Amino acid sequence: GRLLRFGQMNYCWNDAWTLFTKGQATEALPPMEKAAVLAPDNPEMFYDLAVIRLAAGRRVESLEALRRAVALNPKLKAQARGDKDLAALGGDPAFEALVK
Repeated sequence: GRLLRFGQMNYCWNDAWTLFTKGQATEALPPMEKAAVLAPDNPEMFYDLAVIRLAAGRRVESLEALRRAVALNPKLKAQARGDKDLAALGGDPAFEALVK
């Protein structure tokens, strides 16, 4: 049920974020992708997926995840503009259009 899915999502997110904070973005990607699948309406999951995809060198996919995050919660645009984890997207016309 819903509670079990939330537990799985939380576990995957924790696993992913722990790896990411250790500088292991590539290893963090599979559990983060799974967390986003388990929580398709959670903007924060897609925001964090964008961060981890970018760190893993997946720029286009990062923008796709960020697009979904800000569609679900437009307030994340302001966060994205100042987020050092997304700084590598700065100056990219697609990113600038997304967060304005």
